[in-house]
Amino acid sequence: MNAFSRFSNNIDEAFYLVDVIRSRLVYASPAFETITGRRCADVCERPSPWRDIAAAAHREKVCADYDRLLAGEETRSEYQIRHTDGSTRWIKDHAKPIRDSSGRVSMFAGVAEDITAFHEAQDALHHREERFRRILTSMAEVAWTSDQNRRTIYISPKVEVVLGYTNREIYAAGPSLRSGLIHPEDFGRVNQSYRALFAKGKPFDEEYRIRRKDGVWIWIHDRATGIHEEDGVLFADGVFGDITPRKRAEAELQSKTAFLEAQANCTIDGILVVSDKGTKLLHNQRFLEMFRVGPAAIAANEDRPLLEHVASLIKDRETFLAQISHLYSHPTEISRDEIELNDGRVVDRYSAPVVDRDRKYYGRIWNFRDITERKRNEEKLRRSEAYLAESQRLSHIGSWAWKMDQRECVFWSEEHYRIFGMEPGDGIVPFRASTERIHADDLPGFRSVVSRSMEEKKDYQTELRIVLPDGSVRNIHALGHPIVDANGELIEFIGLSQDVTEKKRAERELQLTKASLENAAAGMFWVDSQARIVYANEAACRSLGYSPEELRMLTIPDIDPQFPAEVWSPFWQHMKERRSITVESQHRAKNGRVFPVEITATYLEFDGQDYSFAFVRDISSRRELETQLRQAHKLEAIGHLSAGIAHEINTPTQFVTDNLTFLRDSWKATQEILELYRGAIQKSVAALPPETVEAFAKTERNLDLDFIVEEVPRAIEQSLEGAHRVAKIVRAMKEFSHPDSAEKTNADLNKAIESTITVARNEWKYVADLATELDQTLPRVLCYPGDINQVVLNLLVNAAHAIKEKLKDGGKGLITVRTRSCGDFVEISVSDTGTGVPEAIRTRIFDPFFTTKEVGKGTGQGLSLAHTLIVKKHAGKIWFETEMGQGTTFFIHLPVSPDEAPGKSPIGGHKSLPETQPAAGLANSAK
Repeated sequence: MNAFSRFSNNIDEAFYLVDVIRSRLVYASPAFETITGRRCADVCERPSPWRDIAAAAHREKVCADYDRLLAGEETRSEYQIRHTDGSTRWIKDHAKPIRDSSGRVSMFAGVAEDITAFHEAQDALHHREERFRRILTSMAEVAWTSDQNRRTIYISPKVEVVLGYTNREIYAAGPSLRSGLIHPEDFGRVNQSYRALFAKGKPFDEEYRIRRKDGVWIWIHDRATGIHEEDGVLFADGVFGDITPRKRAEAELQSKTAFLEAQANCTIDGILVVSDKGTKLLHNQRFLEMFRVGPAAIAANEDRPLLEHVASLIKDRETFLAQISHLYSHPTEISRDEIELNDGRVVDRYSAPVVDRDRKYYGRIWNFRDITERKRNEEKLRRSEAYLAESQRLSHIGSWAWKMDQRECVFWSEEHYRIFGMEPGDGIVPFRASTERIHADDLPGFRSVVSRSMEEKKDYQTELRIVLPDGSVRNIHALGHPIVDANGELIEFIGLSQDVTEKKRAERELQLTKASLENAAAGMFWVDSQARIVYANEAACRSLGYSPEELRMLTIPDIDPQFPAEVWSPFWQHMKERRSITVESQHRAKNGRVFPVEITATYLEFDGQDYSFAFVRDISSRRELETQLRQAHKLEAIGHLSAGIAHEINTPTQFVTDNLTFLRDSWKATQEILELYRGAIQKSVAALPPETVEAFAKTERNLDLDFIVEEVPRAIEQSLEGAHRVAKIVRAMKEFSHPDSAEKTNADLNKAIESTITVARNEWKYVADLATELDQTLPRVLCYPGDINQVVLNLLVNAAHAIKEKLKDGGKGLITVRTRSCGDFVEISVSDTGTGVPEAIRTRIFDPFFTTKEVGKGTGQGLSLAHTLIVKKHAGKIWFETEMGQGTTFFIHLPVSPDEAPGKSPIGGHKSLPETQPAAGLANSAK
């Protein structure tokens, strides 16, 4: 049992405590049951312990005091209550509000005293005073007259009521009776006062004990004055009354006063009690110690010297003195303040008036409590709470507490409000609102986790999502801890909630970054200043043929022959100065393969150490493309040269053609006249000299004139045909070699194909016949015509080579070129009757530098270039169908409109390969 319990169990005053938030009595000392006849549990559900047991006339006052407590005021009142034994009792109630950390009144404490006896004593005293007044008017009290010899001359009949003796018995007994009835302890004092009455005329006024006839001692108040009669005899007239009840009340009051003095000296507060006249009634030892009161101030009977001494120790002395003056002019006011002393102590100063139920002022109580340590602790607590709140804010951690018996949340931190998108004091029930904001998909699992934690009385932690009113979603990491009592019963649940949205986002970004690094096409390395490899992604491991563990055991000189150890140090310093550098080098794979790479290295500092983060790209393909580009430039130069040659050939070809046309036309006219001449000669043979006829005949025979006449027209026609063919080839060369523009143009594919066939004639005319099936309704296609000419040329050349490979013993095959419209696409196909493509190489046909031809007869660029030009440059498709021994057909689909995406081509009955799998090429003639 603690000191407070021992204290509260051994005093007559009842201590009680009311929880304002829950509107119920939560504690009452044992004296409460004595005073009211009721236990604490009987009235625990009531906001005030007096509301339902107060007498009807006092209930309104009880309610008013409760409202004042809620408003933060201290109350001192007296109520009349109904005891369970049916009696009516008076209590004196003194209650103070208690505020929580936010300043809100959360509880109030009170002390109640049974003052029924005091009221009864007051009532009795009042009645006696009334009786005394009646005695004065009607001699209702005991009035008496005696002489200086103490003989009772007169005593009123009321003496029988007070002493039990009749006045007759008093008269008969003489002076000895009254003297003999006085208590021995009081007799000397009474006798001396009685003598002084007659000797000095001093008024007699004594209270003393006297024995009644029944032997009971009572207290009487006896007052008398001396009277001188005319005959010189001295008499005393007086009255006395029974004051036993008052004496008993005074004794009880004195006992209580002694108890209160003892209690005052036991309290930690300094107490000073003054009367309404400003005289000092009481001060305790703590008051003297707190303010170091000297003997002079202690000896003072007035309160002013003491209070002025207190003021001399206060920093703001003038304000304190002004407050004292104000309270003297407003005696019934309650005043409270915190005062700071010169030595740094802080004192809670409380002053309350002593008034009765009629608000009559009797004095004032000054209460001083040293709260220096409490203020320090409060400051420490505020600082700790601020640190906690700030740390929770910075770490996005909120806390809460749930009381199982109250079935409600008793604590909800500010950061918890912020996490769940709420504001403190907005009227929202936080626990219910937070549950409602849990994501619908996560709520069942969260409830299951909490239920299991409560059943097993074990901690839980889980992650869930909450949806805020604005629709945003936050990730929460929630932890809960059950608190059990000594019996293992769950009494409270506390928990933490941390907003891990940014953490989850960072983790996702880290995962994405890691995945990006691991899945990047380029190799990535972390290298320290000693050229040691500390990290390599999958692409780097794959390109070099090492595992990550193997690479971490190597250095840059181990994989890069151009960076031996003696080169690394100056290179590192150079990179450190420039912060970032890009170089081309070579890497040596685990299998010994050396390939060109481009390295972009960036210097950075991390965790106090120097590193280089390097992107390494395998530039083999780029080198190949550069070779292709150089080849393309060479072809372009040849094209320009061909165009020039064609231009130079075109002029002589033109006048040769013109002359042959002239000779053809002239020969016709000459032949006609020649025939006329010959006919005329034959008709004139008889008339001509024989030698002339013989000369004509001999000349015709020598000239073989018949043969000339027959063959010259044919020779002229053949020459014209040849000249026209040369002109056609020249035009085809000009069209084929015409340089492409920088932009696509709408081209007639049929015309372009015809010119390409003409140019390639020398490749196919000796091994194959060529047939065309060109769709004359084919729309113009937006493309680069030169690129399409190049692709068709490559396909024609490959087709001719495939047929030649098949027909080694002679003969001719067939090449067929077709075009047709397929909706948004046009289709070009080149078929041959060659050997077909072996299955083993079909997937490699479009690979750069792959060829099946003999060294010097193929570069491996033709079909690779065709695939690049059709698929990548024109967003089209190229594929093939083949049958061993029967031949191969290549198909090209080109979108008519430039915004057509690859893959939309209506293939029809043709078999196509996915874009991720390269199509195969012509048998044995690929590239």
